Amino acid sequence: DQLTCIFVDNGLLRLGERAEVRRYGDRLTVRLISHYDQVHLKLKAAISREGPDAGDITEIGATEKELTAAARWCLEHWYSIEAIKGALERIGYGEIAERIG
Repeated sequence: DQLTCIFVDNGLLRLGERAEVRRYGDRLTVRLISHYDQVHLKLKAAISREGPDAGDITEIGATEKELTAAARWCLEHWYSIEAIKGALERIGYGEIAERIG
């Protein structure tokens, strides 16, 4: 599965397994990223580019549990604790920032 292969090295080993699969007839299959994985990727983007992704995290209704897992994933694979805490505080999740560090 190509979608899974993209993220295997980055810790989202079950991305393809968690995707919602929709089939339209015999010729079209669409895989939609799970909410859990979307939160992870949105937090990663919010840390790296400080753009619209920060607002998206709030709009998609990320839970504290999802954001905590996403923060730990970002810490393990890319970012410093300071960068993650800064992003979480900017988007209004300072309490999570305190718990991860």
